[in-house]
Amino acid sequence: LRPHCVAYDLSRRTAGGGNPVAVTDFPKRPTRKPPRLLTLAVAAIEDAQGRVLLVKRPATGLLAGQWEFPSVLVGPPSADAAGESQNGEVAEGMEDGPPRPDFDTAVVALQRLLCSEITPPLPEPPELMPAECGPIEHVFSHQRHSMFLYRGRCGCGPASAEGPGGVQ
Repeated sequence: LRPHCVAYDLSRRTAGGGNPVAVTDFPKRPTRKPPRLLTLAVAAIEDAQGRVLLVKRPATGLLAGQWEFPSVLVGPPSADAAGESQNGEVAEGMEDGPPRPDFDTAVVALQRLLCSEITPPLPEPPELMPAECGPIEHVFSHQRHSMFLYRGRCGCGPASAEGPGGVQ
């Protein structure tokens, strides 16, 4: 069998506005929503021996079972990760990236995580201070994480702990 081919004159085909369709118009990429912006406060906690506290992520979900610094979401997720308004202009206050979260809100949330939501919990909340660095950015296909680092020391406690995902 020989396939039957029909000659088709693409030069006569036009786009919706009546302009001829160019070869560069194909393939048409689907428009994609921008990734959601998540602002996180991240704790880098050292114990007396200089070990750093890590928590294990839950067994299911994004990055399941991996180890990370303890972190909490601060503020509501933003639908527009680029910080742009509908007309493409950079939103006010976003010129240099997302603003640092409120210090007290971030520290209270991190201390609650460290003293009650990890296993085993820290016996006392560490004193946390903002690290002298800007936000750390990580972009996934569907989310953009802006992470603000807070440093602290803990007189005792484990070198690693289990996060809300379960007990190790």
